[in-house]
Amino acid sequence: MRKVMIIFLLGIAATVFCFPAKQAEAENGQPNVLLIYHADNEEQKREVHVLDLLVGHFTNEITTVSVGEIDNIENINGFSHVFYLGVSREPLLDEEIEAIDRYEGPVFYIGNHISDFKRTSFLTRDEYKILTHIGNQRQEQKLSIGLSAIAYQAKEAVETLYEGKAGNESLPAIFKRKSDFFMATESVNGPQSHYLGESLFDFFQAEKGKPKKYLRIEDVHPNSDPEKLKAVADYLYGENIPYMIAVIPVYKNPETGKEVHMPDAREIVKVLRYMQEHGGSIVMHGYRHQL
Repeated sequence: MRKVMIIFLLGIAATVFCFPAKQAEAENGQPNVLLIYHADNEEQKREVHVLDLLVGHFTNEITTVSVGEIDNIENINGFSHVFYLGVSREPLLDEEIEAIDRYEGPVFYIGNHISDFKRTSFLTRDEYKILTHIGNQRQEQKLSIGLSAIAYQAKEAVETLYEGKAGNESLPAIFKRKSDFFMATESVNGPQSHYLGESLFDFFQAEKGKPKKYLRIEDVHPNSDPEKLKAVADYLYGENIPYMIAVIPVYKNPETGKEVHMPDAREIVKVLRYMQEHGGSIVMHGYRHQL
């Protein structure tokens, strides 16, 4: 009773869930990740922060650069995993493609222009589609807002992990070939982030472990109180209680209509990092919070 009372006195709603256990990390054995993004503006760059939070479930060793900054990376093959996040529809420069092609390890290609690389030449880019559903044979989710995706045709066999539906047409939303993974949606922010998060276990070859009870902290958004969140994290970590943080990346003020995005709430982002380092796992929960 004391544990529950402390959490609610702090003003944080919490529930108990069963969820796959987070990967056990060997000392100094975390994946060393390079996250490369192609974005035109600040709104598109917010996608980078969402992906960074999802990858942060598996490692704290994340280096983030734009495609124009790849030359600053001395040894791209010094990383264990690479992500390419193509939010922009603008074409990549030849030298940017060549720089990414130099990497020899597993790559997770997301969004636009993922068929432009040497090892992805088996893909042919088709037109944009609006997905209304996403999932697999075990679970399928109807999307409240249509999700933009690129229809990629594969000349070689791929394993479809999650499928999207646009009208009567089905297309691979997340798929893999050998050690490389692909996501056809233009955004990672929204319901699709759940399926991306699930596929990361396979990408990092991380065991989910046996399901165990998690306490879930609900509706954490850019206007949440960072001091209260940190206090909750310290308590749960001290009591060795595993927990998840359900994050809503956008807060809309009901009076002014002004939106605050997670990347603009630096103290909240800092606390979320702290919570990840102290026993917490982040899950994306919806898109916008409004009272």
